[in-house]
Amino acid sequence: MKAECIKMGINGEGIAYIDQKPVFIPGLLPGETADIQITEDNRSFKRAKPVRITRTSPYRRKPASEEEYLSGGAELAILDYEQQLYWKNALLEEALWKYGHVNRKLIRDMHASPSPAGYRNECKLPVGLKDGKLAMGLYRTGSNHFIPVEHFSTHTRELEEIRLQVLEILQNSRLKPFDIKTGHGLRFVVIRCIQNQCQLTLVTGKDQISQTLIDELAGIEHMVTVAQSINDRRKTTGIFGATKILAGSETICIEMHGLKLRLSPESFFQMNTEQAEKLYDMVIQKLDACDHLFEGYCGIGTMSLMAKDKARKITGAEFSEQAVTNAK
Repeated sequence: MKAECIKMGINGEGIAYIDQKPVFIPGLLPGETADIQITEDNRSFKRAKPVRITRTSPYRRKPASEEEYLSGGAELAILDYEQQLYWKNALLEEALWKYGHVNRKLIRDMHASPSPAGYRNECKLPVGLKDGKLAMGLYRTGSNHFIPVEHFSTHTRELEEIRLQVLEILQNSRLKPFDIKTGHGLRFVVIRCIQNQCQLTLVTGKDQISQTLIDELAGIEHMVTVAQSINDRRKTTGIFGATKILAGSETICIEMHGLKLRLSPESFFQMNTEQAEKLYDMVIQKLDACDHLFEGYCGIGTMSLMAKDKARKITGAEFSEQAVTNAK
């Protein structure tokens, strides 16, 4: 069966139309044609996979990390960045018109990231095996199929260097990948690196981490915190469980716009630090002075703290207790 991709979907998949039904085709770019195989046929839509691309987009690019792309962790890595911006803007316009009847003329140009690659300051990676050794990777989209990834093109240089050092130490330890039957093993590795400060959290089952392993991990340059989070739940509704500090500080302290912000291992912070600063600047500039300002999902309260002169009273709402503690 042949199909022509007309536009892009919200998850980066190509969309074609067959018999007036949308067909979602991951890996096919707008303007491309392909021989496809239908994998799912519902009343209102279909899903398919490309068997052979017969017309290739001039904007198609080779992904910096093939494994990262194939796992579904970097769906747009095959598309030129300017075209990524174009389609993201188009999707935003479509959504705002569909759900809010917002005129497209009111939507301003998108602000491009200064670093389209190598921007993530944090990773949360599942652990599996490759050639009998511990490996970090990703789960294929919509499945529990583990794909080892050698190199993450989205990580900052510091984060990727620290990740590789952590991996080498873990490979020489006695830890094994998590076993759902026994409730033991290493489940996820979470690393955050901002302003030359790194936090490491090992998400495990009911495991006792040896002092030797703790000392080795804590000895990595720029490592501020080594933590363990116990998550032996059969179903992963979230990565973290009960978290304890094994070595170092409970938080890292970063500076942004004259503010000193504290981050615990579980606290959320924007993964693109450079773009986050621009985002916060824009939001604060557009705020009018008011009596009471409310910030939902405030995290550690960065924007609220930056907006302290905009309102007489500011209230933030946040689910994470650690983030609320950090904000205080």
